[in-house]
Amino acid sequence: MEEARLAVTIIVYLIIFLIPSVFCFILFAKEIKNGFQVFVNWLKNHSTKLLILAVLVYLFWLIFVMIKSNTWYVGNSTFDLWFPERTDEKLVSFWLSVASSTLDSAIFLLLISSVLGLKGLKDPKEEEYKRKIQNLFPEIDMHSDMGQYLQKKISFLACISPSAQRVITIDKISNCGNYIHLSMQTDCDIKNIHHNHQFSDELRYTITPDNIDFDEEYLVKVLKMKVIKHTSKRDNKCDVINHPITLKPGEDTQTFSRTLKLDLSPYDTATYLIHTMMWQDLSKPLNTSNVRYTLAQNYEIKNETGTDLYLKVNSPVSKSFMDKVKSRFNIDLEKHKEKLTNLKAGDVHNFGTGEVEPGEKVTLTFSKTKFEENTQ
Repeated sequence: MEEARLAVTIIVYLIIFLIPSVFCFILFAKEIKNGFQVFVNWLKNHSTKLLILAVLVYLFWLIFVMIKSNTWYVGNSTFDLWFPERTDEKLVSFWLSVASSTLDSAIFLLLISSVLGLKGLKDPKEEEYKRKIQNLFPEIDMHSDMGQYLQKKISFLACISPSAQRVITIDKISNCGNYIHLSMQTDCDIKNIHHNHQFSDELRYTITPDNIDFDEEYLVKVLKMKVIKHTSKRDNKCDVINHPITLKPGEDTQTFSRTLKLDLSPYDTATYLIHTMMWQDLSKPLNTSNVRYTLAQNYEIKNETGTDLYLKVNSPVSKSFMDKVKSRFNIDLEKHKEKLTNLKAGDVHNFGTGEVEPGEKVTLTFSKTKFEENTQ
């Protein structure tokens, strides 16, 4: 009977205290979470100071019990006067057990701390990718949308293009003389510069042709699109398209676009080979750009029309170089972005742009008449 009454009393007290606690937790869950996060951040920001304080407190406690148990400074009259139990065999036995337990705990903590410390000495570059991002942005939850966004963007930056080569051949001029026919071969290398992180992303290749108002079989014809993944054992080749794809005049869809999937192990490279033919309006520029940061970009332009042409190239100028020159000589280098070339029949013109950022355009403008030089 007494046991049943005790059980009922316990249940009643649990209900009385538990229900309001649950209600308060639900009501103030967000505030509790924010407060806990603030407390955790405070602990992280002051972890070194708190660790030093804890070690000092424990060290003082260890010294105290070792002296009080007459383990250290045996026969010292000053300590015997301060702690009379040092000379009492019955009383000192208790402190001897406390000192022994404290010393055992100190040795255990020292060993565990050494193991954890050695583990923590891991080279930062060996950390997991998510951990690296967490170290850069400690206040961001890596599972949140913001955390996922940061991981994706930084991973995107870690995949670069060591080199990109474009060979553009002008092989025909239209009967009306307003358009030229181009054959463009693009050879682009992609490298994963992550130290220990698999890279998986997508590369979008897009061609938007000029709207031509005369009768031709196609505006753009994509002849080849191939991905070659280079490994230590062999090269794995994959055709993105199995047959040529054409965009014809008058069609609703006037843009060719393909998504090329990237899946590279650390320091792996891949090569993208793309061969297209297209008609280009002479009154409009041909714009090319890269999706990835490119270390070296080279162009080879051939004139096989049998007619002399003129070429104007607008390419990016290194911003750091421009800033240095501006600060020293106080001149504007924007006009140096533009270069004019007389592309005679049968000539081959080569030029490079150096390092370019994603999206920076190289503009090629062709003409049958000579361009006016920018003398400003």
